[in-house]
Amino acid sequence: MSFPINNAAVQQFASSKNGEITLSLIREFFSHFNMQYSLAVFDPESCEGISYKSTSKSKLATELGLENVTGEPLLHTLVTNMMKERGVIVDSERKTEQPSSELAEKEKMENPKGIKNFEMCLLDVNFCLPCIHNF
Repeated sequence: MSFPINNAAVQQFASSKNGEITLSLIREFFSHFNMQYSLAVFDPESCEGISYKSTSKSKLATELGLENVTGEPLLHTLVTNMMKERGVIVDSERKTEQPSSELAEKEKMENPKGIKNFEMCLLDVNFCLPCIHNF
């Protein structure tokens, strides 16, 4: 095992623009939630200041084409935008996923009784194997 500063894989990853952006997104997430212990480990292990210089939140938002970014970490904004593009609306307060109307209609056709997967598993053991990854 080598000291993190000598971590060639991280240094190579950080040397690309996408690598720098990725590491800066993770760092911004930790900073947003004031995760000081995580940052104390992440910075030396990610070679921050050596292989890359972390990018500010406003510059990251500009580079990623994000607008009106205020109280959320950028990583969350990216995930939310991606989910919206895929047609999945995520209710962040209740932490439940609400499918778009097209997906809801498909679900209704496949499951007319509206039984949740877990309930189906309890009712029909044969159903459990194909749906195990849906939990």
